[in-house]
Amino acid sequence: MAESFDPYYKWLGIPPQDQPPHHYRLLGLNLFESDPDVIDAAANQRMAFLQSCAHGPHIALTQKLLNEVATARVCLLNPESRAAYDQELRQRLKAAGSAPTSPPAKPKRSPAETSKPARPAPAADEVPSGSFLPAEEPATFSASKAATPTAAARRFSRSLVVAASLAAVALLGGLLLWLGSSGGQADPSAALEGIVLDDTQAELFGNWERRIDGEHIGPHYLFANGPEAAAITYHLNTLKPGYYQVRVAYVPGEDRATKVTVHVIAGGQAQTRRINLRQRPSDGRFHVLDTFNFTGNSRDAIQITTAGADGSVTFDALQLIRE
Repeated sequence: MAESFDPYYKWLGIPPQDQPPHHYRLLGLNLFESDPDVIDAAANQRMAFLQSCAHGPHIALTQKLLNEVATARVCLLNPESRAAYDQELRQRLKAAGSAPTSPPAKPKRSPAETSKPARPAPAADEVPSGSFLPAEEPATFSASKAATPTAAARRFSRSLVVAASLAAVALLGGLLLWLGSSGGQADPSAALEGIVLDDTQAELFGNWERRIDGEHIGPHYLFANGPEAAAITYHLNTLKPGYYQVRVAYVPGEDRATKVTVHVIAGGQAQTRRINLRQRPSDGRFHVLDTFNFTGNSRDAIQITTAGADGSVTFDALQLIRE
């Protein structure tokens, strides 16, 4: 009988005794790593490698691990969900008899080691020549010097008036420029059904450009090159539990990616969908992704990633319609 293929061990170097791996082990991180840049980079590396394995007889296993990496990434990049997960993980490790050891405390020094003898102040005639302390000058009074602060105060007051006037003009110019570029219109998302989350409300990782060309919701939309590792995350732990139809708004184009990965973590379980950004959204402005059961779990989230994209990626807004 042929030996079954172990993707954790063969691809990620995680032996059977460490399976199923916790989030930190899965991403190859130090236990309880908290730096978001380190977490994001590790997840990007894992996803890029697993995408390269998405062929042959093990493609289903690749998708399974990609979902797990996406779940780990979303959980660890959110401070609240990471804190809850860390507490749960500590209890699991303690119950298994492998409680993590805390970093060794720095040895305390004795008072004799920590206290330093007070340095005597130099005498007035012993100030070194290289000192930054100016030599004291005898106090003198001059009628012309006494009048100087009043004149300086008047000049300072006039400067403040001029600066305030310039600031007001700049603010007014910026407001007029904004009104000209947006047409002075209200946020179009206010008239849309359900919950609309603009790209300005997302948590961004990687290099995203803000663009204003084409039709979009809000002040701009986001653009990223496919080969570069970038992600957009919405944490939905405060969403009222229920079934929601998830819709994604984007700006289509001929150079767009045909397979953009969207990870949906609902009820703590990850599912993956893909979007062809060269096609116009299936329902006018939004593309209908699917319906998911969100439970208010601290790890519930939606993440759009450029990993494995074969072209540029755009994103504008997310719409959630309760069913």
